Amino acid sequence: MFATVNVGKAKDEDGKEITPEIMFETGITSRPKTFSCNITPRSEKAIRIVASECESLSA
Repeated sequence: MFATVNVGKAKDEDGKEITPEIMFETGITSRPKTFSCNITPRSEKAIRIVASECESLSA
């Protein structure tokens, strides 16, 4: 899935990148707390691949 998208920093209303604060949830496992990011498809072909896979999962 990640091979089909670019993941980058979220941007504020002025278009400046927002660097998230590094914070973790604790418990049985440790994981990053929720943060904003920008996810964009790498190409039209990537969009078609992901859409096709999503359709096959819902069938």
